[in-house]
Amino acid sequence: WMLGFPDQALAHNREALALARVAYTPAQVLSLSGALIAVHALGRRVERVRECTEQLQRLVAAKSLAALRPWVTFYQGWLLVHGQANQAAAGVAQMRAAMSSLQAIRPYRLALLAEACLLSGEIEAGGQAVDEALALVTRTGARSGESEMHRLRGDVFLKEDGKQQAKEAEACFQRAIEIARQQEAKLWELRATVSLARLWADQGRRDEAHARLAEVYHWFTEGFDTPDLVAAKALLVELGGSAG
Repeated sequence: WMLGFPDQALAHNREALALARVAYTPAQVLSLSGALIAVHALGRRVERVRECTEQLQRLVAAKSLAALRPWVTFYQGWLLVHGQANQAAAGVAQMRAAMSSLQAIRPYRLALLAEACLLSGEIEAGGQAVDEALALVTRTGARSGESEMHRLRGDVFLKEDGKQQAKEAEACFQRAIEIARQQEAKLWELRATVSLARLWADQGRRDEAHARLAEVYHWFTEGFDTPDLVAAKALLVELGGSAG
């Protein structure tokens, strides 16, 4: 997914689940199911998250695996933020409650929480989640979501007023792109570039924004129905009249 091949990522995960149902324990099947939900959530595929969360909830109940219930609660909260009007605050609270019950806090969960906070208008809390995630990345060396953390920090700055905040946001987006390129994480690069292009467009730098975004967008060969690529194409059209 992060390397820029979302269709292949989902195919591999489905294959793993099919094998697990034959050869592995219920707990391992549930763990892989949780991983599939994470892929969908990172890709912002709301309906897929909903379907998989409902399946996971049924499996957890059938196998009485209480330790995995916080996963269900976390993604149910995420769905409240992304899928139901006027439920963002309740969803953030539910995500926080679930994370307090999870044995290990992962950077990607903090990234999802930070984005949820920003969507619900809890700017300070979103910034705190980003800071915690970056501290965790530094402490553990688990850098797979580092680019997204810097992008989200840029979004935090943009929620504030003033030219200095815009400069800080641009620096964060550029840092996110730099890290993504170092990791060859094309989807993170695309997402950060979309954020940067929107900022440049607001500043009247539309040609620069279109050129930078088009370069990344045209690298992709699959996943054109994913929200990230759909949003990138729409922005290209807005900036230059065509995504071609």
